[in-house]
Amino acid sequence: MQCEGRAKNLAAWHDELLTWLRDGEGEDRLDLIAQHPALAGPETDFFLARLCWRRGQAARSRELMAGCLKRYPGAIEFLAFANEIGMAARSQS
Repeated sequence: MQCEGRAKNLAAWHDELLTWLRDGEGEDRLDLIAQHPALAGPETDFFLARLCWRRGQAARSRELMAGCLKRYPGAIEFLAFANEIGMAARSQS
């Protein structure tokens, strides 16, 4: 449980980095963050899904979100992003 809590906290921090490092010198660091072992489970997929969406990789983003929703179907942040990328109907099933 402690590991999951740490991963969730890191996911929140990485969310901030996703905002601050986009479209600039730090863009390459986002790929390093996405591959870091400290970010685990669906939080990794959520980060990658958002990164893919920003980069125009809609299909990959939706695929990753489907996995997130399968593991945690009621997670508000997952549902909100899934809705944002046009997965509302899929997230309800």
